[in-house]
Amino acid sequence: MSPASRPDGAGGGRRPAAGVALVFIAAALWATFGPLARVLYDRGYSPVELASVRTWLGVVGALAVAAVLRAPLRIRRGDIAFFAAYGVVGFAAFETLLLASFRHITVPVAISLLYTAPVFVLLVSHYLWAERVTSAKKLALPLSIAGVLYTIFGRASVPRAHPVAAVFWSFLFAAIALTFLAPPLELLTRDAGALPWLLALGIVPTLLPYLFYLQALRTVQPGTAAMLACVEPLVAALLAAVFLGERLSAIQAIGMSLIVGAAVVLVAPARRSAS
Repeated sequence: MSPASRPDGAGGGRRPAAGVALVFIAAALWATFGPLARVLYDRGYSPVELASVRTWLGVVGALAVAAVLRAPLRIRRGDIAFFAAYGVVGFAAFETLLLASFRHITVPVAISLLYTAPVFVLLVSHYLWAERVTSAKKLALPLSIAGVLYTIFGRASVPRAHPVAAVFWSFLFAAIALTFLAPPLELLTRDAGALPWLLALGIVPTLLPYLFYLQALRTVQPGTAAMLACVEPLVAALLAAVFLGERLSAIQAIGMSLIVGAAVVLVAPARRSAS
């Protein structure tokens, strides 16, 4: 039985360290979302417009990756409704709200607020996929915070499709929904100077991290992956401080330290199992 089809989603215990590394890379790439959005806001783009462009660029990018890797894009007819919900709810609505938040609060605070429900990820993973709540996770839980929707949808997509196919179809349904609000072609040609930034938005915090994260879910349990991704607020805070001049308060710095501590607690068991 392949890792993608195992009911426990653990990938048979193979290469967990590689999965952990992919989660960290994905989180670091996601952290560039806020700074890139701020640059494009200054050029006159709205949250819905950025969400539409981002998803369509993700669709095109996923097609290119599928062509290069010869990855299958076919999904079962019975899974169409799942990927439609995945794209519209777990991506289009989520990213639009996140983009809107960047206009009202600082990037570190906005990203940190995403990570306020790790308990839901652990509980759903435990009851749906019998993921064991280890002592390491119990220790890390009070220290870390994690987004719930994408991880749960992502975990459910593992036995349904190749990671590239999962990204392609979820992005496609999200893009179709957002097109009615903000047609992408006009947005891409509105400002020639903004095009490099738009392309970066569609690749760096969009296509690449979602591909890496879904691949990681083949070997890393969803509750663990969700908490490991908590390094995203730390990286986002550093990027915001360097490029946007958004300073961290003492309390925020302590919170970032706790996030790093949670990641260390979770990485240790994965490294031992890989050795």
